[in-house]
Amino acid sequence: MTAWCPEASHGMTIVGYNDLIRYDYNNDGQYTNDVDLNGDGILDMRDWEIGALKFVNSYGEYWANNGFCFMMYKTLADD
Repeated sequence: MTAWCPEASHGMTIVGYNDLIRYDYNNDGQYTNDVDLNGDGILDMRDWEIGALKFVNSYGEYWANNGFCFMMYKTLADD
């Protein structure tokens, strides 16, 4: 998951992490955690393109990879 909807609709459980997962949010061909992607002058988790948490979704085994997926760390800090 690279972004979330503004409202929560069901439960999920974090079960692990993987710091090798990457997503190029600004399409510059690089994966960084040290570039101010959102231009707010603050370098924090909202700017990260590296790392994700593994979660199990309450939708069941038919969703994603047998019910499991990864959410970028960045998505936890975004509004």
